[in-house]
Amino acid sequence: IADRWRYSFWTYHLYQQTFGGDKTLMEKIDNLAFKALNPDICFLLDLPPKVAYTRYLKREKVFNNSGLELVGFNYFESVIKKYKDIAKFNHWNIVDASGDEEYVFNQIKMVVDKKLC
Repeated sequence: IADRWRYSFWTYHLYQQTFGGDKTLMEKIDNLAFKALNPDICFLLDLPPKVAYTRYLKREKVFNNSGLELVGFNYFESVIKKYKDIAKFNHWNIVDASGDEEYVFNQIKMVVDKKLC
């Protein structure tokens, strides 16, 4: 079980143009770091961007020195879009995360149980 995995690398570095958008270099780094390992199941916990951003602000203001260096909504929204694009391209399980924890848990559990059977 991994939180984000290699897809965070692609999402953030493509958005930020960290490597000048050089996908060949990124593939080489990806292969070094992850050795072409792929997850058996991927989930995207999907929330409307404003809801996700509100949760982010609340969490970061507690854990990030009263919210210093918070990313803006436009950046946040763009990253969410990149994740959704990657999720669709890679056929991830997209779970509506706007429900309560039990609802989200049950949606994920159904997919995992199906995979294990």
